[in-house]
This record gives sequence, structure tokens and C-alpha cells, in this order.
Amino acid sequence: PGRAVAVIGAGGVGFNIIQGAALAGAKQIIAVDIVEEKLAMTKTFGATHTVNAREDDAVSAVLDLTDGIGVDYAFEAIDRPETMADAYNMTRKAGTTVIVGIAAPHEAVEINAFSLPSQSKALTGSWLGQGNPPIDYPKLLDLYAAGKLKLEPLISAVYSLDQINDGFAALKSGQNIRGIIRFEE
Repeated sequence: PGRAVAVIGAGGVGFNIIQGAALAGAKQIIAVDIVEEKLAMTKTFGATHTVNAREDDAVSAVLDLTDGIGVDYAFEAIDRPETMADAYNMTRKAGTTVIVGIAAPHEAVEINAFSLPSQSKALTGSWLGQGNPPIDYPKLLDLYAAGKLKLEPLISAVYSLDQINDGFAALKSGQNIRGIIRFEE
């Protein structure tokens, strides 16, 4: 509670990280993306501020929003080495950077190695949420039943099985948050 959080990537995963931060009581949640429509939608999930990385340097903008301190937690949900480094660089001293986006196996992230010990920063990853379904799913269902977990706004398109190629094209282009395929009986 009361922490500052940045989330790079306003897609299905990023929106849920924002929701999680809001549910955990973060006081400042900064969404970073390059698509203005997606940034506007982050407010639905709990973002308090947005940064369009196409218009502004993401690290500088986040540092400005946090009075030069940086965020307690930065999450990268895209999969690009550059944005992973940005997440690390916007993390405050003794803060934690969490890499959620899964980059290609040959990709490397360049960070200042001295800052790990000198600033006591933590750098970690989250592989597919690293949850415990028997424990976590009932909690998530309770949050949804209580109206605290917003799932419907995540569904931006519904496709029939005949439209599956359209759905994949939309997914690839980034135009959908989450498209679903409805199987008719």
C-alpha cells in the first residue's frame, strides 16, 4: 500500500498488472505505452497517470512524475530489451523491477551493473504469473464476484471460428486488448 508503480505495456497483461497494483493499494500507478487509446483505457483499471513513450522519454517522464525518485516497482510487459532497461532505469533506489514480457532467447538487456549493488535495486522476472492456481484462482474469483476485478473491459473483440484469421491478424497488429473466439454449438 502507498507505493508508486510503473507498468510499461498497455495490453492484456499490462492492464492486469495495473489492476493488481490498484487492488494492492498503490498510490501512484503510471501506465507507459505508445498507443493513446490504450493509455486512456488504463484509467479504467486504476492508472493514475499515463506516459506516451512515442511523445516523451518514458524514464524521464516517470522520474518527473515521482519528483526524481523513481517508482518502487516497475513492470515491463512488452518483451523488448529497450523497455526492460527503461523499467530498470525508472526504478528507485531499493526498488524492484519485474520483467514480465518474454523476449526472444538471444536478446540481452543492457543495464548499469554498478547500480545493482550501489542502489540496492532488485531485478526479477515473472514467468506466466508464477501463481498457485489452487490458492490464487479462488481469490481471483472472489475479487471478480465482488466487482473488484474487471474482466469484461479486457475483451475488445469477439470472433466466430470462421473469423479466426481476422482475430490473429488483429492480435498481431496490437489493435485488440484481448479477442476471444466464440464457439457456437
